[in-house]
Amino acid sequence: MSRPENDGRVGVVRVSYELDLAEGDTRTAEALERAIRLTHEKYCTVSRTVEHGARVEALGPDGTTLFAGG
Repeated sequence: MSRPENDGRVGVVRVSYELDLAEGDTRTAEALERAIRLTHEKYCTVSRTVEHGARVEALGPDGTTLFAGG
């Protein structure tokens, strides 16, 4: 959520999952939790980029750099 007091930057990015699992199906629940953790830690390029920061560049139509930061 972006607020005026933090210069328009996003403070928290939250991802939630909603699934209907059979009651008592702990094996599937554990597999789901593992998959969610792996997605974040290993496979989600957006998540890792946000956590570690990324250089942001804006190039004009002629290829000149109009903005670079990060």
